[in-house]
Amino acid sequence: MGRNRRWLSLLLVLFLSHFGLYGCIQRGHVEAATENPKDGAISEQDFMARATEVHLAHLDMARVARMHSNNGAVKSYAGTVLKDYQEGLQDLARLMRDKNIAQPDTFDGETKQDIDRMGTLSGSEFDREFINMMVSGHQKTLELFRSVSFTAHDTEVQDYVDGMIPKLDKHLREAQELQSKLFSGPARPK
Repeated sequence: MGRNRRWLSLLLVLFLSHFGLYGCIQRGHVEAATENPKDGAISEQDFMARATEVHLAHLDMARVARMHSNNGAVKSYAGTVLKDYQEGLQDLARLMRDKNIAQPDTFDGETKQDIDRMGTLSGSEFDREFINMMVSGHQKTLELFRSVSFTAHDTEVQDYVDGMIPKLDKHLREAQELQSKLFSGPARPK
């Protein structure tokens, strides 16, 4: 009997939360709640600014890789990143213009320092650092995009996010494959 009561309680909570959320959507209260920093959600405007910075940083990293790497697979990957992020940035810029939102033209200083440091490396050391930055960067980027995919109310923002997530997934998978190849080379003597 106790087990059935727990199931009924759980079903009641789910039922009430579903209809409570539905009621908020119908009254337009969800958007205000998603912009509340206490619940961890990001506003669509803040997302677009962050996404612009991400695009700019990944473009800069890919350009450096195209210039510094001697590895054909790394250069090819950097070319794919350049192409996809340039297209994504153009779409995002159009979207922000249409919504009268100022677009950042740079990214944070810490990322810039990391890219500058990466540019001082060469050979396999450079390739490993670039791919490591691509893996960690794409993991964070996917987390940002996926969180917004669940909270976006603007259909254009949602379409943009939905269009970018498969590309970001592909970039992450390719970077992880390259990472495993670059780190599976001959063992160095200790």
